[in-house]
Amino acid sequence: MTRARVLIAEGQDDVVGLLRDVLAPSFDVETSNDGQGALSRALHGNVDVVVAAVRLPKLSGFELLHELKRETAAIEVVLMAADTGVEHAIEAIRAGAFDYLTLPFQPKQVLSKIERAAQQRNVRRQGRLSERSYKDAMNAAHERAAQEYLRGLLEECQGNVSQAAARAHVARESLHRLLKRHGVHSTGFRRLNRS
Repeated sequence: MTRARVLIAEGQDDVVGLLRDVLAPSFDVETSNDGQGALSRALHGNVDVVVAAVRLPKLSGFELLHELKRETAAIEVVLMAADTGVEHAIEAIRAGAFDYLTLPFQPKQVLSKIERAAQQRNVRRQGRLSERSYKDAMNAAHERAAQEYLRGLLEECQGNVSQAAARAHVARESLHRLLKRHGVHSTGFRRLNRS
């Protein structure tokens, strides 16, 4: 199976290095240090997901997002910024971003978001909704929603299935069955460094 291609659009070398370390084992990674270069690479390369800083030279992350969505809705975009306010995140999602990252980031959180963005890109590549039956489209949407919910739940509970089951108001055994059915593994959400 072909690996998804991720383009990192970020002007700070240290952030690029961290993202590359996290993503390179699972994705083909390219980089650009400005928004205009990222736009050109995304539109003329075989890019699946763009991870872009909000503040970029030549074209901001939001401008890059608008241009990409104007040209092709198929490429998924994840914006990122150092501030922790929710305003940018809300604005990004409304503008068509798949998700939003706040720096500094947790590597597993980044990997999880980019994996989901790549999966969404793959769904778009497989065919437009109009070419699929309503039942197939609803099944695919249900599957994605269930996986996203379960991943978010485990992330909040740091992989503790008992805690996650209590929070979801289901029996622990039921949650184990749901995790297995949707291909979500709790071990990937356990914090490595507990301080």
